[in-house]
Amino acid sequence: ADRAVRAGHHAPDPDAGVDNIALNAGAINVTGTLKAPQNITLRANAMGIGNTVESTGNAAITVAPLSFTSMTLGSDSGGLALTDTELDRFRTGGALRLGTTGTTSSINIAGAIDPANAGSLTLAANGSISQNGGAIITADRLRVQSANGSITLDETASARLTLQAGDVKVGRLGGPAQISTRQGD
Repeated sequence: ADRAVRAGHHAPDPDAGVDNIALNAGAINVTGTLKAPQNITLRANAMGIGNTVESTGNAAITVAPLSFTSMTLGSDSGGLALTDTELDRFRTGGALRLGTTGTTSSINIAGAIDPANAGSLTLAANGSISQNGGAIITADRLRVQSANGSITLDETASARLTLQAGDVKVGRLGGPAQISTRQGD
């Protein structure tokens, strides 16, 4: 059975020696500030990010499905869906990691995203990662990783793309890029 976790105002007890937060549930709704001095991991098949999620130590914030399913970014529908407004609520000088190669079947960027409060943005999926036309990705440092699918980006400022197997297609690149693949074009 799915469980829902409501994360209200929460910070680890500094006297308890807890530096990281990991929440795993069927659904996670962040209604109050959620802070940790190090890594924060949120894994659920449905999320509502209604307030700030912050790594005060500029570590990684990882957001991914709990079970093998897709993610949709920049929209509120389709698999684990996060809007651009929700992405702006993640705060870290480190990496905002959306998806994993182990639990994310695919990622679709359905609307423009610009996580304004993250040092870098990583998109990771087992399968394909695609971007709808006009759904511009704006990130200081963008890394895109697919284990078994293709990466198709319509437009981005710059990117570091990594594939184990698959094809890479970039429509418009506004800055530097690094592309590596073991198989594919």
